Amino acid sequence: MFPYDDIQTRTITLEKIKTLNNFVVCATNNSIDIKVSSPENVLGIDFSKSKTYNLNKLIESLVSFGYTKTNFVEEKLQFAVRGEILDIWPLSLDVPIRIVFEYDTIETLRFFDPSSQISSTALENVKILPTSISKPSFSIKDYFYCKKKENQTLIYFDYAINKQEEKELEDSFSYEETQDQLKAIEDIKNDFSKDYPMERLICGDVGYGKTEVALRAAFKVVTYGKQVAVLVPTTVLALQHYSTFSERLSIFPTNVIFLSRFQSKVEQKKIIKDLKTVQQTLLLAPTDYYKKIWDF
Repeated sequence: MFPYDDIQTRTITLEKIKTLNNFVVCATNNSIDIKVSSPENVLGIDFSKSKTYNLNKLIESLVSFGYTKTNFVEEKLQFAVRGEILDIWPLSLDVPIRIVFEYDTIETLRFFDPSSQISSTALENVKILPTSISKPSFSIKDYFYCKKKENQTLIYFDYAINKQEEKELEDSFSYEETQDQLKAIEDIKNDFSKDYPMERLICGDVGYGKTEVALRAAFKVVTYGKQVAVLVPTTVLALQHYSTFSERLSIFPTNVIFLSRFQSKVEQKKIIKDLKTVQQTLLLAPTDYYKKIWDF
């Protein structure tokens, strides 16, 4: 979760994005733009058994993280120091932890019961996260971008477009755009200007103009010399979109292609083969064809 009004939960989520490979983040329109610290910053403190720490600096860090020093830890976001024993109740855990040092080196790391103060399960390591974030000038999108950079080499295209052609396409739309349509179109244009792949989901009821938004985005890519596949749930819908796209793009040097079960096997194979060589192609097809056109 990445809620708008809970900085502590957001901090935990940011840390998970940096460490996990498979995950889903739920966020709102407001929370996704909240400024956070740089993905390159180290969030929190890693406590590991047999590792050496400066206890005084740890105390300073915990206070800066928003933790309160008490005699005994009874609630989350509290910590207590007794000699070489450091008790902490991290925000991310349901029970507190007890860290026993020996000459600045962690000897034991265990959970403990806040009621009885008796230690229990031993741990090898644990991470303490801050409850506030310094220098908030990034967004959660930057964390996803950094995660992608770790796992793959990104190829960036500057989708420059002929402004005159873009205006001709927009003027050929026979309806007045809604405010939501215009915002979605502008957001997509901004996505094209960034140096990492677009990941955008646009939702809308039937008849609310999603096709026009998709058409303009596809046009921007095709006129750059690339290929676009528009995959839809059914063959009938693919045919309807093919008719719309063909009509709207007929005045431009764009190759609009339809692929479906309505064609013979021979025709389908030829279309798929041509996709590997023909540029400025816009393909309309049902979703069950995505494996066949994987290399287009």
